[in-house]
Amino acid sequence: MVVHRRAFALILVLVVASATFALAMQGAVAVRSATVEASVMRTRAQAERDAISVAAITLAALTAGAQQRADAFNSSESSASSEPTDLDEFELPEMPPEMRELVRNLMRNENQEEAEDGGAVTSSRSIRRSGGPYATLRGRGLPQRALPMQHAGREYTVTIRDLNGGIDINQAEEAQLVRYFKALGLDSLRASSLAHELLDWRDEDNLPRTRGAELDTYRRANVTPRNGRLQTLEELMFLPSMTRELFERIRPDLTLMGDGAIHAGTASRATFMSAPGMTDATADRIISLRDNGQLTEESLHDALGGLSQDAMDVIRMDPSSMLALVLTPRNGGPAFEIQANISNDRGVQLLGVRMISR
Repeated sequence: MVVHRRAFALILVLVVASATFALAMQGAVAVRSATVEASVMRTRAQAERDAISVAAITLAALTAGAQQRADAFNSSESSASSEPTDLDEFELPEMPPEMRELVRNLMRNENQEEAEDGGAVTSSRSIRRSGGPYATLRGRGLPQRALPMQHAGREYTVTIRDLNGGIDINQAEEAQLVRYFKALGLDSLRASSLAHELLDWRDEDNLPRTRGAELDTYRRANVTPRNGRLQTLEELMFLPSMTRELFERIRPDLTLMGDGAIHAGTASRATFMSAPGMTDATADRIISLRDNGQLTEESLHDALGGLSQDAMDVIRMDPSSMLALVLTPRNGGPAFEIQANISNDRGVQLLGVRMISR
């Protein structure tokens, strides 16, 4: 009897020990997982702060007046702090060599333009630069190539696009949408389906177009169509013919608040092809001029010369006040898109930050 009791006690001790060990291991794994997750979050947060700093100094160089850029170049510091900007709370790093070179090139271009104008300080571009950050940006235009940048020991590639210079999905009509989707390589059926579904999503009735979708279709997925202006681009994911892959591909080409005009300095080829009467040769010519840094009001007008007035009316050189900067680390790490608004009275305002790749 005593032997049985001792055996039972030993078994009980072993069970308790095993359970204690298992709980300890589970706790250790949980602590380690939490530590790793916290480390990842800290790393991402730091990467986001660095991206914001790079974006801030880029925008400061592009929107500062000539004298401010001269001061920044001579002192090797950003002139962003002298602008009324919501980015002041973020650290602005010392101007890196690449940005100093950008400032030097911008100043050289302005001097060349003034010389071509016969030294007249009352030229239209000079007047626009004197009116504030946005006037300066309009006078200079957006960079036609990616900018190399350095910050905190990391190298970045910065590309800038006009956030309002793409296809406004709240205004685009069926013909433009079909032209755009077909330019992406989609077949006519799917291009028409996407166009009809988008138009049905935003119109106020519940009558589906030939290849569209209305309430009866979406009810099965417990979704209600907007029946009005889209509030986010992500709403496109509700369209039956849309896929995540296609959405991520077209997202940079789309806007919710455009003026109906395509920005020649940053638009994609497919966006150009959505314009009425646009030809492959003309779209390729504009992109070639842009890639070679030769796209100007004059060269754009010449490239569009053979098209209809409708096509010429929907393509512009001046950037809007809404910009998107994509900052990509050259040696790996998350890339970010930072959206900003540039105005003459309020300066540079940060609108949002989005991680677009890991």
